[in-house]
Amino acid sequence: EMPYRLVGSNVNSNAALINTGLGQYTSKVGADVNVYAKQGRVTLRVSYTQESSAKMRNNTMGLNFKLKF
Repeated sequence: EMPYRLVGSNVNSNAALINTGLGQYTSKVGADVNVYAKQGRVTLRVSYTQESSAKMRNNTMGLNFKLKF
């Protein structure tokens, strides 16, 4: 939780509390593999990311393939 105050708000008002719900300790692990061939005409990218905490887990995979002609 972090207190935030909007610009122009009354200085005597209470600050807004924003909670992310992720927990106190969050970790993020990821890996990217990039392959280039034929003088940059072919590109392949594979990626994986995992974010986790005591309250949540998020896994993301990606695949990009580019062919320039």
